[in-house]
Amino acid sequence: MGTDTRQIARIAALTGIIACGTLSSRQPAHAGIPPEVPSRRTSQVFAPYYFQLGENGESVFLVSAYGGHGPRCQEYSVSLDYLETEEPSPYPTVTLNNFIELLQTPAGIAYITGHANIDVLAVEAYRDRAFADGRRAYYELQHIAEPGELVVGEVGIIEGSPKLYAIAVTEGFISRHLAEHSLVHVQACDSLGLSQAFIGSQHKVRNFVGMSGEIPGGQLFGSIGYDIATKIYRNMCGASNDSGQYTNLPFGQAVGLAQSQVYNFMSYRSDSAAPNADNMRLYIAPRLVFADATQDVDGNNSFSKSLYHYQFGSAYPYNPGNTSNYPGQLGEKGIAGTGPIRIALRFSEPMDAGWDQLKVQLRFSDGTTQDITGNWASAILPNDNWSATTILPSNAPDGEVKVAVRARKVQCGPGMDTALQELDTDGDGTSTAGTYDTQVSFPIADPCFLVERKKLIFSDFAAKAHLKPGSYDIHNRKTHALSVTAARPHPTTGAAS
Repeated sequence: MGTDTRQIARIAALTGIIACGTLSSRQPAHAGIPPEVPSRRTSQVFAPYYFQLGENGESVFLVSAYGGHGPRCQEYSVSLDYLETEEPSPYPTVTLNNFIELLQTPAGIAYITGHANIDVLAVEAYRDRAFADGRRAYYELQHIAEPGELVVGEVGIIEGSPKLYAIAVTEGFISRHLAEHSLVHVQACDSLGLSQAFIGSQHKVRNFVGMSGEIPGGQLFGSIGYDIATKIYRNMCGASNDSGQYTNLPFGQAVGLAQSQVYNFMSYRSDSAAPNADNMRLYIAPRLVFADATQDVDGNNSFSKSLYHYQFGSAYPYNPGNTSNYPGQLGEKGIAGTGPIRIALRFSEPMDAGWDQLKVQLRFSDGTTQDITGNWASAILPNDNWSATTILPSNAPDGEVKVAVRARKVQCGPGMDTALQELDTDGDGTSTAGTYDTQVSFPIADPCFLVERKKLIFSDFAAKAHLKPGSYDIHNRKTHALSVTAARPHPTTGAAS
C-alpha cells in the first residue's frame, strides 16, 4: 500500500515529532512580568470603636452596593469583619481574640480603625478601667498574651462621647502573631508609628497605611477616615473617580492622592523586597494562566491523549514572587488525530460569562474557523474556568490549529476602562480591545499518520525518497545515508537538502 505525494510532504514536516508525540515548547518573543497584586482576593475589617467613631471607611469594604467603588466590586470577599456596634456593658463583643484571628489569617487587605499611639493599638473598649485591668490579667494568665504585650489606658476623648478605656497591643504582640497580608491600613491617630511591626515582620506585609499625627475629634467622627478610604480604594478599584476617569492606580499613587487631597498627616511604608511594593495594584487585566487540550482517541471518554498543556503559576495570584515573565514557557504539543477534543482554560481574574463579544474558536491553517461553545465554572474566582468539548470538522486541513480566545473580566460598572478588561497577552497588566489570545495550538494529522501506522508510512517514504534500506531509524531518528536526486525536505528537520 502506498501513499500520495501530499502525504509524503506532510511526513517530512512531521518526522521529528511523530516518533515522540510532541513538539518542543517555545519561548515567546515578547514577555513581561505582570504587575503585583495582593496574594489573596480577601478583605478584613476590624473596628472595636465603631460605636464611638461611627462610619470610618468600613463600608468601603463591607457594602456590596457601594456603587462599584470598593474592593468588593473587584471580587474581594470579606473574610472576616468585627465591628463593635454597641457600647460595652461591661465587656465588649469585639475582643483581643478577634484581633488575633485577623492577624493570623492571611488576607489581601486588612482595614483596622479605632485608636492607637505610636507603639500600641487599641483592640478592646471599656467604660470601666477595672474591667479592662481584670481582662488583661486574664489574658496573661491564660498565656494568650505574654507579660508586657498588653497595656491598659484611656483613649482619646471625642466631644460628647463618654470616657473610654482600652486594652491595647504592643508592636511585639503584633509581630508575634502576624501572618501574610498584602496591604494593612490602620485608620487611627499616630498609627504610622506601628508600621515597623507590620512591614518589618519578615516581609509578611507588603504595604502599610497609617496616620502620622492626631486627628481632630470633630474631623475623625465619620469624616476623615471615610474620605481617606474612598479616595484610596476608589482610585485602585477601577471605578469612576472624582474626575470621571476609570483607574486602577498603584498603591503609592492612590495614597498620595489621599494625602494631598484629603488629609496631609498620613503616609505609607512599603516592604523593601522586590518588586517595588508601592506599585501593587488591586487588579490588572486578565491573563490565561492554564490551558489543557486533550483528545479521546479510544472512544471511551478518557481524553487521555495530550495535545497541549500550559500553566503559569499553580495558584492565585499566578506569579509566585512576581519574578516570572508571562507567558513563560509555552506547553508541549501533541498531534491531533480523530476523536473529540476537550479544551479547558483558566483565567487570572473573575470573568464576564455573559459578555456578547466572548468568543473561543479554532483557527485552521487554511484560514477557516470553527466557533466553540463552552461552559463557565468557578474555581478560585467567580467564572475563572471555561471548558468545552468539540469535534474537528471532517475537512480540517493538516497543519497547526490555534485556539483563539477573546474574553473580558467582569465589570464593576458600565464603561470601565477597556485597557483593563480584555486579555493581557504579554504580561504588562493591560490589554487592547479586540485582543485574542492564540497561544494554545497543536498540529493536525490524518489517522494514517498516527503511531500505529508509522512503520508502513516511513517504509513507503523511504522508497520514494531514495533512502537506502535501513538508512532511517524511526526510534532514534538518525539518517545513516541519503541519496539525493533533487531538492526535497530532509526527513528529520524538514529543511530542503
